[in-house]
Amino acid sequence: MLNAETFQEFLFSSCAYVQDEPLLVGVSGGVDSVVLCHLLHENKISFGIAHVNFGLRGKESDEDELFVADLAKQFNVSYYLQNCTQETFSATGENSIQIAARKIRYSFFETICKRVGFPKIAIAHHKDDSIETALLNFARGTGVKGLCGISPVNGNIIRPLLFATREEIISYAKGNNISWREDSSNETDKYSRNRFRHHLLPYLMSEIPQAYAGFDASFKRLEESEEIIIGAMELWKKTCCTIAENEIKISIDALTQFPKSEYFLLFFLRKNGFKEIQIDSVSNLLKGNSGTQLISSTQRLIRDRDYIFLIPKNGSEENNTENCFSFTEEIFTGAIPNEEWTAIVDSSSVQLPFTVRPWQGGDKMIPFGMNGHRNVSDILNDLKLPLHKKEKALVVLAGNEIVWIPGYRIAEKFRVNKNTSSIFKLIFKLENNGE
Repeated sequence: MLNAETFQEFLFSSCAYVQDEPLLVGVSGGVDSVVLCHLLHENKISFGIAHVNFGLRGKESDEDELFVADLAKQFNVSYYLQNCTQETFSATGENSIQIAARKIRYSFFETICKRVGFPKIAIAHHKDDSIETALLNFARGTGVKGLCGISPVNGNIIRPLLFATREEIISYAKGNNISWREDSSNETDKYSRNRFRHHLLPYLMSEIPQAYAGFDASFKRLEESEEIIIGAMELWKKTCCTIAENEIKISIDALTQFPKSEYFLLFFLRKNGFKEIQIDSVSNLLKGNSGTQLISSTQRLIRDRDYIFLIPKNGSEENNTENCFSFTEEIFTGAIPNEEWTAIVDSSSVQLPFTVRPWQGGDKMIPFGMNGHRNVSDILNDLKLPLHKKEKALVVLAGNEIVWIPGYRIAEKFRVNKNTSSIFKLIFKLENNGE
């Protein structure tokens, strides 16, 4: 039953509301948001009202604006308004009017919160909205989280009416002589959510009288399942993954110790850029040879011998050689640096200037300790580097000769020896050069 007491209980117990915290309420003028304002007022909770006039229904939209402005006067609360034009919708970059309107609405609310100092935004979603969302998500294809309905707390957004049905909200409004505006677009079957609301939900409620209680129980169990999944995935990540700034390295050996290992990897990948990946693709990757790849719109997944690497597809794998290389000339003391991104070479053997570039097919050098030339590609293969690290390898040249493959090999010609008196100390720094 919806009343001031049950509302206050849900607000404090489920919406993370703090005593005396002012709220910004998104108000359309419909029965849900108007009742929300009345209940806040009844419980002496400070709030302000924000309204967006999308201008999609002409005179009707303008009348909604006037109604909400008058509501703010009745409650003697602050009122914030945004009027939209075609340019406002175009600026969102969305083709769907519904999605664009949602972006505009929440962006406006956030702007007001930051400008005025409201810590939370209250939205009048109710239990029917939550059920509709879960059913729509199920029909479109979703994971466990998408079946849990709408959460009462999402960041700084709270939904204090989520425990009440639409029928209870209308009953409360009528019982307290509350007037509201009807949105004519809610009465059509143009939108899929309206079709669910007008046809599917009434059918379910008529066929299953305990449907509301059943949905509540299912949401609770699904939320518990989601918590179990989150816990299992945290253990999986801790056991199997090494996470760096531009790379995630997954141990194949550790991965295969988990039962249903393909599904752990599948779940992880769906959270990291592979939205439509299927279990068959994951299984084929695990069975594939070194160098096998899966590519999404934003990520590359590369199977190596012992690891699977997840790296960004664009930008970060491209080497930026600017300011990554430096050198100094020093007296040789006999000390050899033990750092893979630092090298010393005999300055008398070097013809300046140094240049840095990505390695190319046909590049050759005589590696330290060897007599004959070898292709750089063969040197990198011998090092058993993962594919994406081979792709990113650079070479430092003096004149037309390769002096150093940073992090990997120095050329024999430029090595220091017992007759070396002066050296060039070469230092290479690149954000994504680490293992």
